[in-house]
Amino acid sequence: MNQKLKQTSSGFTLIELLVVISVIGIMASIVLVSLKAARAKARDATRISDTRQLINALALEFNTKGHLPCHRPFDASTQPHFMKFLVDDGVLNTYPKDPVNSDVYTYSYMTFHTTVNGQCGEIAYLDYTTENPISSCVANGVLFSNNHCHIFFPNPPNCPNWGDTNVQNCAFADKGAAYPNEYNSN
Repeated sequence: MNQKLKQTSSGFTLIELLVVISVIGIMASIVLVSLKAARAKARDATRISDTRQLINALALEFNTKGHLPCHRPFDASTQPHFMKFLVDDGVLNTYPKDPVNSDVYTYSYMTFHTTVNGQCGEIAYLDYTTENPISSCVANGVLFSNNHCHIFFPNPPNCPNWGDTNVQNCAFADKGAAYPNEYNSN
C-alpha cells in the first residue's frame, strides 16, 4: 500500500499575496492621482461659476444705484463678510469665497473712479486664480500668467495696452485719477 496522500493547499503563497498587494497599490495610486486632478478641475469650474455670479450681482447693484460701494484696498474672500454690500442688499444669499480660500486661491475685489473728482465705484475690479492653466477669462477679463484673471466692470479702464502687467497702475491713473483714500467717499 504505497498510496501517497495528496496534500491540498488551502491558501495562497506568500509571493502570490505580495503580487496582488503590489498591483492593488499601483492601481490605487493611479486612481488617487486622477481623483486629485478631477477635484482641481471641479474647483476651477466653481471659481468660474462664482465669478459669473459675482459679475451678474455687480451688474444688478450697478444698474440699481449707478455706482458700486467704495472698496480700497482690496477686499478679499479670505476676509469675513467679503462683498457684504451684495448680501446686505439681497443680491447674493451668502458671502462668496473661493473653494480653497487661501492666500493663493482667493477672490479679490476693489473699486475706483475714472476721473480725479469722479464718483467712487464707477469701475470695479475683480480677480480670481485657477489651479489649472486656462485660455480665457470670464467676462472678457485679462489673463495674467496662465491661471490668473483680472476683470473690470462695467468696462475696462481706458488704458493703452491694458492687457500688460501694469494694468492696475493704469486703472488707478485712468484719465488722471488719483489713488486717494476713498473709504468715506460717496
